[in-house]
Amino acid sequence: MDLASKVTYSRFVFGIIALFFAFKENIIFFSVFYSIAVLTDILDGYLARRLKTSSEKGKMLDIIADDFLVACVFLGLYLLGKLTHIALFALILIYFLSVQAMSYIAKKRLIFMRTLAANLAAISFPLVVFSMLFFEAEFIFKIYAFLMFYSLTEKLALMLSKKWVWLVFVVLLFIMVQLGPKACFDECLDIEIRDTAPERSLGLMYRQSLSQSKAMLFVFEEPGRQDFWMKNMKIPIDMIFISENFQVIKIYSDVQPCSGDPCEIYSADDAKYVLETAANYSLKKDISIGEKVKIFI
Repeated sequence: MDLASKVTYSRFVFGIIALFFAFKENIIFFSVFYSIAVLTDILDGYLARRLKTSSEKGKMLDIIADDFLVACVFLGLYLLGKLTHIALFALILIYFLSVQAMSYIAKKRLIFMRTLAANLAAISFPLVVFSMLFFEAEFIFKIYAFLMFYSLTEKLALMLSKKWVWLVFVVLLFIMVQLGPKACFDECLDIEIRDTAPERSLGLMYRQSLSQSKAMLFVFEEPGRQDFWMKNMKIPIDMIFISENFQVIKIYSDVQPCSGDPCEIYSADDAKYVLETAANYSLKKDISIGEKVKIFI
């Protein structure tokens, strides 16, 4: 076995180690071993060119190692509670498996090829991972999803020589646009998430309107007594306090903006989440204490 291949195989090992530390909820060591795995990806390509040991088998192994690392990393992000786009990730995974299945049925082989879009997706992946770990930048993940959808569709089109596959790409983009964090009772609300102290402090202050189909979800580190008020609010709202197991524990309906100090405090004990909706939403939808809410982030 040549040196470049040995380095490629090491990526499987570092991916598993990174996943182990994700299971242990150690974000620092997860990041370190993922970074080492990324460096092996750079190193094996350099060695293959320098030692002139590049081969089709080696290229295929490199792609398999990359896909394995991506799977480990996304599972690690999920274990760390950082995978905030589960539905979109699931869509990418399903499409990847579907493309491979169609390729095997049509040509009796899996697709292993590098295209420009595939290379861009691979290059951008570390940026995606670290943005999800430390910054939660939604648009970066969606750029990555776009590149993945495009590259997989491009590979399928090249393999099958069928133009209709690009219609699938258009449908996937439409679905991607529709996907996003939601809170669901009998129907679902598109939600904005506020999970840091500065974001929670600002909340819906100064907003001039809030659609009946939208809401804001406040996420706290631990369940406990949560206090809210209506200072600097411009619109009336409903406040729905939710427990750690996603059960409604308190509802304040049609809460009016505070016109002067002191402002009334709206509280509930043992709340992990607070959902702010348009005024009277809870009455219109007959939401009651003890009802379960499904939250998809």
